[in-house]
Amino acid sequence: MIRDEDIRQRLRLGEDSRWEFKHIEFSGNRPVGPRRDEFADELGAFANANGDLLLCGVTDNETIQGGL
Repeated sequence: MIRDEDIRQRLRLGEDSRWEFKHIEFSGNRPVGPRRDEFADELGAFANANGDLLLCGVTDNETIQGGL
């Protein structure tokens, strides 16, 4: 289980070979980006890795979407 503090610390440290941040774009309530094929490639890479984490709703500059 990953604690909130673990996520906060990772946000301060940024991405690395085990943590990937993925910005999700919305039009209203509907996600429009990344495109399905781009996201599928990302998920496939993580499915083949051991212990990696994909954190959705965070931009590459460690900003949490929605202003949390």
